Amino acid sequence: LCIVATVTYFEANPESQYDGTEMMILSLLKNAINEFLEAGRILDESDAAYDDDALFSKVLYVLSKRQETAAQHIFARLIKNLADRQEKAAELEEKVSSLEAKLEEGRNEFSKMGQNNYEIFKLDTKEPELISNTCAEGDANSDGYNDILIAEYSWDNFTGRVFFFYGGDDIDFSSPDMIFEGENVMNLFGNRPSVFGDVNNDGYDDIVIGAYGYNNWTGRVYIYYGGPDMDNISDLTLDGEKGALCRFGQGIAVADIDNDGFNDVVIGAQSYDNERGRVYLFWGGETMDTTADLIFEGEGYPEGKPRYEPKINKMVQGWFGRKVDASGDVNGDGYNDIVIGARYAGDKFHGTAYLFLGNSKKDMDAVCDYAFRGEDISDQMGTGSKFFDIDNDGFDDFILAARYARNSRGAVYIWWGGENFDGNKPADVVLQGEPNSNMGGDYVMCADFNSDGYGDILTGGYNYPDIDYQNGRAYVFYGNKKTLIDTDCDYIFDPEEDTKFFGFSVSGGDVNNDGHIDALIGARGSVENMNNDGQIDILTGANQGDYCKGKTFLYFGPFVTEDIQEEIKTQQALVTKIEEELSDAKQKLEDARKFVPYSAAFQDVFEGLPESLNRFFTPELEQLQSETVASIRDDSYVLHEGIRENRIGMSDIELSAYIDEWTSKIDDLESRDNRNKEQDEELETLKTQLSWFEKVKYVPPEERDTKKDILNKEMTRLRGN
Repeated sequence: LCIVATVTYFEANPESQYDGTEMMILSLLKNAINEFLEAGRILDESDAAYDDDALFSKVLYVLSKRQETAAQHIFARLIKNLADRQEKAAELEEKVSSLEAKLEEGRNEFSKMGQNNYEIFKLDTKEPELISNTCAEGDANSDGYNDILIAEYSWDNFTGRVFFFYGGDDIDFSSPDMIFEGENVMNLFGNRPSVFGDVNNDGYDDIVIGAYGYNNWTGRVYIYYGGPDMDNISDLTLDGEKGALCRFGQGIAVADIDNDGFNDVVIGAQSYDNERGRVYLFWGGETMDTTADLIFEGEGYPEGKPRYEPKINKMVQGWFGRKVDASGDVNGDGYNDIVIGARYAGDKFHGTAYLFLGNSKKDMDAVCDYAFRGEDISDQMGTGSKFFDIDNDGFDDFILAARYARNSRGAVYIWWGGENFDGNKPADVVLQGEPNSNMGGDYVMCADFNSDGYGDILTGGYNYPDIDYQNGRAYVFYGNKKTLIDTDCDYIFDPEEDTKFFGFSVSGGDVNNDGHIDALIGARGSVENMNNDGQIDILTGANQGDYCKGKTFLYFGPFVTEDIQEEIKTQQALVTKIEEELSDAKQKLEDARKFVPYSAAFQDVFEGLPESLNRFFTPELEQLQSETVASIRDDSYVLHEGIRENRIGMSDIELSAYIDEWTSKIDDLESRDNRNKEQDEELETLKTQLSWFEKVKYVPPEERDTKKDILNKEMTRLRGN
């Protein structure tokens, strides 16, 4: 009866939490109760000592034994909705508190969110230093903190030096822990990548620094083994080919190409053979040798000599090896792959990046697997490159930059990695820079900068807003699933007002070991007070870098783009909405419970019944209950069979035809005087199925398929009950 009352209530209140599925179950249960009461009346006819009213009261008493379970079943969903809303309200309250805490720290507008959360390396040098390279992608002493390299290639008549800072909770930004220095003037020690990598597999990242001006532009690369007590004396040097003006060390990458556990060293020599370029691969090992194990050749121009490139006012021929990278495995075969940039390759200086898939020592070759040409004249494809898993699918994706693409905006191209990687098709995603920013030159860094599990892209646009000012910017593009990623910039780093060429180099790593990637951004030069009048001077023209000091900025992650004040308003509005829904749902629950008596109330009703009526609670009644349960189970089975045979999708005509057919069969069997046992069982089955067909007639034809789906979902629950 409590179920009957509840069904009546919810039928009269369609705005309640119950949908068609729950209503259908309640209706079935209501029918089962009615059948149970009817069975009781039949029993009463066999025992005239008890009238209908007395039997009805006893049946009520039996039902009261199960009242609490029934009530929980009926209200389970409504109560769950309440719990879900309360949990959601608590989550929102916690988020609001977190946002308010951020607001207290003063971090609000997304484009300047890091302004109160960064440090500048203020190196104590007398002459202007030109910062050319920064790196924070390794841990030389294996203490869990990423360490930092900052190159000042103009030091001591361009001898060059590299400052080394140990990562930690309390970094001294004005005093490096170690300084690596070049050997001679014009060596340009550190002017191109200073990188980390464990070449001897001892658990400590080693430091590799190039000096491509060494020995009259032959070039040399220095390797310093990492460790708890590392020093600034090189442990191994690799030299360019003797007598060749090749700029060996112009590009450097360190990664495990052959999957043997030792990081290998890839070194570019862009000026080899009249600017054509060449790249050398040295296998890592406990005792590395100084002889290249594999050589990759640039393609050059058909005439075999340089051409004049008006954009930079120089004679060039490819510059194969200016940029190299081997940071990932694009096809998931376990071997890191190599990409080599030749920014002036192509008939009209389009630029080309060449991809060589990694392999074992035995099978690795120098044959290019894929070549990626720039879209337009002088795009300089390959000025930046990286491998990283942007969409979190387990495969490293392939990322290239062309700093003059899209009319000097610059562009970053993404090809999705995979077991069947195809570098012959166009890029899957293209990120475009701001006007005149030259985004993507010369560095691309990838990491999870917002700590959401997807790889993000950090790159600079050092010429922003245009060539007359060149203050520079750096951009973060968030990664995401292939189907959800967009091309909008998600986070912008803006430098201080007196900064030049900000974003010329970018890197990143967790330098304070807080679980978030930090961003290291270099500015090649910053404006100084040139005429000592106390005012900052504005420099224009191509030679302004000769008068500017460099800076390196360290921004602490994570980097998110939400405007906190607006987000707080949004979340508080959601909290208010949830609280209103909670209040409304609680009231509905209380209203519904008025129709459901509690067990104690049932007990009070029956305490005054005559003691003689207790004789009725006998094994016969228990048998009746058992038979009723079996009947309900049989009905559910017939219903299940009807669904399985798709009968609930029948039209009215089909239903009527079945009903007529079953009725005819039943009449035929009932008219037989001498039925056998099998015919009696068939007759009962036909009657049961006819009953089911009669019940299904109330379902409108257009709703039968929907009802079929609903009944399918609830059949397991119904049969369990």
